[in-house]
Parts: sequence; structure tokens; C-alpha cells
Amino acid sequence: MSLLNELKRRNVFRVAIAYIVMAWLVMQVADVILNNIAAPGWVFQVILLLLGIGFVLTLFFAWAFEMTPEGLKREKDVDRNQSITHETGQKLNYTIIAVLVLALGYFAYDKFVLSEGREAALIDATAQAISEQAMTDEVAPNDIDKSIAVLPFVDMSPDKDQDYMSDGIAEELLNLLARIPELKVTSRSSAFSYKGKDFKINEVGRELNVAHILEGSVRKAGNQVRITAQLIRVDTDTHLWSETYDRQLDDIFAIQDEIAATVVEQLKVTLMGETPHVQETDPDAYTTYLLAQHQLYKRTRESYIEARELFEKAVEQDPNYAPAYAQLATLWLFESAGYGGASVTTEEAISLAEPLIDRALDLDPELADAWAAKGLIMRYGNNESGAISLFKKALKLNPSHSLAMNWLSLAYRETRRIRDELEILRVGHRLDPLSVPIASNLVRSLARFGYDEEADEVLEHLYNVNKGMHGAALSQALLLRGRYAKAVEAALNGEEELPGSIWTFYMAGYILAVMGEHAEAHRLDPWEGKWADFMVYLDENIRDPVQRLAQLRKYNTDELAPESQRSVMWAYLGAGDFANAESLARKRLESIAGDARQTDGAVLVLAIISFNQGERQKASAQIEILERVTDSNLADGDNFSLNYIIKAVAQSFRGEEASAYDYLAQAFEGKTPVPLESDSMFAIFTAMGWDENPRFRKLLEVWEAHNASELRKLFDLACNGKGFTVWKPLPESCEKYMTTGT
Repeated sequence: MSLLNELKRRNVFRVAIAYIVMAWLVMQVADVILNNIAAPGWVFQVILLLLGIGFVLTLFFAWAFEMTPEGLKREKDVDRNQSITHETGQKLNYTIIAVLVLALGYFAYDKFVLSEGREAALIDATAQAISEQAMTDEVAPNDIDKSIAVLPFVDMSPDKDQDYMSDGIAEELLNLLARIPELKVTSRSSAFSYKGKDFKINEVGRELNVAHILEGSVRKAGNQVRITAQLIRVDTDTHLWSETYDRQLDDIFAIQDEIAATVVEQLKVTLMGETPHVQETDPDAYTTYLLAQHQLYKRTRESYIEARELFEKAVEQDPNYAPAYAQLATLWLFESAGYGGASVTTEEAISLAEPLIDRALDLDPELADAWAAKGLIMRYGNNESGAISLFKKALKLNPSHSLAMNWLSLAYRETRRIRDELEILRVGHRLDPLSVPIASNLVRSLARFGYDEEADEVLEHLYNVNKGMHGAALSQALLLRGRYAKAVEAALNGEEELPGSIWTFYMAGYILAVMGEHAEAHRLDPWEGKWADFMVYLDENIRDPVQRLAQLRKYNTDELAPESQRSVMWAYLGAGDFANAESLARKRLESIAGDARQTDGAVLVLAIISFNQGERQKASAQIEILERVTDSNLADGDNFSLNYIIKAVAQSFRGEEASAYDYLAQAFEGKTPVPLESDSMFAIFTAMGWDENPRFRKLLEVWEAHNASELRKLFDLACNGKGFTVWKPLPESCEKYMTTGT
């Protein structure tokens, strides 16, 4: 008898299948239970190991032993004529079927019943946890005493050339204290906004909602460093503690540990564990790291490139310094998103960043920067659900990590959890009131919901912090209100206030493209055509579908970021090339993980293709979940025009054309008028055949008249008014708007 037949006779295969199915079920249940009791990660790993060992032992027993009416016997002791392996096999078949039914039942219950509630609970729990961190003394009077802001230390070196050192030491202290869960620490962006300004301690404490301020100075000469630190009680403006440290540069980590321990002692913080310690490194590597951080926070194209080169040097100087690996990984991801020279594609950036993040986490598993960067990779790879989980992990390790907070809000936006995005940004703004990215995105989110008064308050606050980024944020708010000319003016004024801030040009160029002025939009490209994704961002707004597709096909789709690939997908749909549109849509959906797959725009593309092929019911079924999410967003007050267009599409699928055009009218006449998501909107208009309908043409003509009016206002200001230092329109552009009145 062959080995295969003998394995079958002894039911080894059946036992293996039964074990695998049961083990899978055990792991699913264990995962739920362990998450609910907040068990450490190694517990699940131990269960996995035990199941693996048990699998081998089970197969051994299935081969060597046999179940008989008299009990378990060694197989060699059983007479073949009296063997009942066939009966045992039947019982195993029934067992496998029963366990499979149980497993499928659990899967269905988890997928269709628990999933939605679990996600909602996760969002609520996160918002609640972060909100508790942001409570004021009126809500939690005992917590305010355990709060502190670390202000940038003053450079007292003779040549005033050690700014990077003084800032870096203060930031390292801030990060060190932020790792203490019992202590509320204001983030860097808010604390460092006071750098170089005259201020009163009590005013800073009130603005940042903290009870204590840690400030100091650094004086470095050669390898000798003097650090002075003082802890101040805000309400009484009294010094609780002050100390001066004269040490060699090699002792700088010990100094930071001593300062952190003293702060904990002075604030009478009761720790659940030990006081965290600064990760030590080579003094030269540390100096390079601080120089890189200093360049990073300048936030210009040139400074991003220089920061990346310095982080590379730091990891060469000390291959075991985790923070440098995490920052270098983040900067490679930024590079693909246009923050530097845009020299790598998204795919290339991910391949460069992943091993750096793995190395950082190997060296320091509790490094929040590394987990946040890992979440950013998830976002770049279309796994928004995974990104959300990792951003929350980073925030748990460092609640003051404003970048992780901002990226979390963007992940919510991408998954169409618009209300969650707004609430998370509100929480983030309370935690970090001077964070420019959070404030900018909060303004955009508030404008979508029509909370103009609250948005204006945030804008006014942002103006006092960063006039350049205020211009970019104001530009977004004005764009959402349909005030295109003022939106371009705000962005360009922001660039004049803060030269080198690429995102002001980004906004101005995009709005000009939305308005149909592509020649002028490309002249404002700060990357000079080197960043293909920004070129797509501009060219997706070309009105003519054939011209739009012809322009976007010039770029290598595989090298574009997911958002840009989506624009190409829409261009194919708008041009009537359904085969390529469907191919890109299915490819996109395959790359998306989690529930986001059900609400992505690719689903809408496939549904519109089905509709054009005469399959109305199939089209309606394809966007059932997307429409449900859209209804929820509209009920929550999200006035974004794309919501109304999705509803119009759904109504057209049902044959309710009158209702569809009512929704289209709301899209054109609402608080956030067309075109904003113009890459998808104009493709939808064409693919649905609406552009041939007289009622729709009337809606479009009204918008086009408004757009023409805004163009005249803008070019009148740029050509005949005060103009802009950073943008002078081409003579032919001025002539067109001044002579034709277009």
C-alpha cells in the first residue's frame, strides 16, 4: 500500500483539516477576547505557537494510534479486519462540516453585524481617550496640575550658531515627558510657536492650557555644554526649580534624564512605571540628528532635502539610533508626496522606508515616530483601516504627536468618515491649538459642514501663528465657499508672507486649474514639472474629456500615487473608454484593504459602467453601501457637492430623473459648489449623459457664469490692481480677460 493511501486510511488528512479549521476558530475568538482585555501582544503569539506544536503532535497521534471500541490503541496492535477507521473517518467528516458551519457563522456575524458597531466603538473610544487628555481644569481639576509645556531653549552660544542644539534638546525633553501617560504635555508645534517672541508666562499657560512651563538655555563651546533649565508654575509665576549643568557633550543624555526626573518629582506625578530615558547615541550622530530636525522644521523644499541627507548621515554615524531611522523613513515618504524634490515615486518611497521603519522598531518598539511612519506607509498603500490602527498606536505612545493626529484625520476623510474626521480634528486642535496642519485641515472640514463662524475663529488664530499657512488654509475655506478669486489671492498672499512655503503655490495652482486656467496654473508649479502627481492634480481639471484623457495618459500610471491613479481612472470613464476605466477600478479595489473598499470611488465607476451597459439593478446594488454612507454624511450636515452627485447617480439608476436633477441642483447651488472633486464630477456628468440634458446645461451655465465672473475679478486684481509679487500673469491672459470680458 502506498504512503498516500495509508495516510488516507488512517484519517491523517481528515484530522489535519479538522485541526486547521478548529485552530482558525480558536484564533478568531482569542483575538477578540485578548483585545477586549488589553492583553499584551505576546499572549496571542504564544497561543499561535502552541497551536502549531499541537498540529504536529496531532498528526503524529493520527498516524501512530487508532480509535477502537475498546479505546485508543497503537495502530500496529489493531487487527486490520477489526479496524473501524472508515467509521472514524465518517465521524471526522461530520465534525469538519459542523466546525466549518460554526466558523462560517462566526465569520458572517463578525463581518455583517459586529464590524460596523466595532468601527463606531473604536472611533468613539479613540475620540474619548484623546479628549480626556485634552480636558481643562473645569472638567478635571486634578489633571491640570499634571500638565506642562516645554518651550524652545534659548541659544546662548557666543556666535549664536547653536540654535539647532537648543531647539533639539528642548524637543527631546518634550518627547521624553510625553511618554509619561500621567502627564499632559503640549506638542512641539504649539510650544515652539513662541520661539523668538516676547511673552508672559501666564499668557502662554492660558493659551496652551497648562499649569507649568519648562524653559531654559543652551551654551555650547567645543565639546563643553552648559544647559540651564527652570520649571515655572504658571498661575503664580514662581520658579519651582532651577538648575545649571556644566558637562561634556557626551553627558547630554544624562542631563536630559535628570531634568525629566526632576520635573516628575516637582509635579508630584505618580508613575505607573519607571521614568522614561533618552535613547543614547554617539555625540556626533546626535549633533547631526539635531541639525536634521532643525532643517525639517523649516518646511521648505530645500530644507526637506537637506534634512534627509543629514538623517542619512546620522544613521551612518550610529547604526543603532532608532529615531534617525524613523525620521529618515518619514522623509522618504514625504519626498514622494512633493515635500522635497519629488525624486522618487510612491512605490519607490515605500520600498526605501519600510526597512528603515523595521530597523527603528527593532531598536525601539515603543517609538511613536516609527509607528506613525508605518501608518503613513499603510495610507500610501491604500490600507486606510490599517493606517488608522497604527496612528492610534502612535498616539497612545505619544499623545502629543500632532502629525499622527493629522494623518489619522486624513485616513478618516479617505474612508468617507467625514464627521469622524471633523471630531478628531477638533480634539487635535484642543490638544495642539497651534498646529498648522491640524488647523488647516480643521478649517477645510468646518467649511464642508458650513460651520463658517468656527472656521473663521480658527483662521484668525492661525493668522497669529503662521501667516503663510494661514493663507493656504484661508484659501481652502474660500474655495469651499465658491469664492475662487479670493481663494487664489489668499494663497498667494500667504506665499508673500512666508516665502518658500510650497503649499501656498500648490493651492493657488490647483484653484486656477479648477477655474480652467491651466496655462497659468502650470506656471505656479513649484516643482517645475518634476512631480508627476501634481501635474495630474492640475490636468484632471481639463473640461474636455478627450483632451483630459490625452493629457493624463502622458504619465506612467504605475508610477503615480494612488490618488493620481484614481484621476486617470476617472478620465477613462469620462472619455467613454469603459474597458480601461473598469480595469483601473478593479486594480484599485484589489489594492484597498478593509471596509474602505466598499466606499471608494472605484465602486462608483464600476456601477456607472454597469448602468451604461443597461444593468440598472446591478448598478444600484454596487453602490448600495456607498449611498448609505453618503446619506449618513448628508444627515450629519456634510454639504460637500460630491455627496449630492452620488445621490443624483443613485436616483438615475432607479429611473428617478427628476429627483436626480434636484440633487444636481443642490450640488451646484450648495455651500460647496461644483467643481471641487472635478476629476470625478465632470467624468460622471459625461458618463451619465447629463451634459446633453437641457436642465443640466442650465445648471452648468450658471456655474460657468459664476466662474467667469471670478476669473475677471482675479485677473483684474493681478493685471490692473496691486498684483502679486510671486505671480505675474502672461500678457495674453491679461489681454483675454481685459478685452473679451470672458
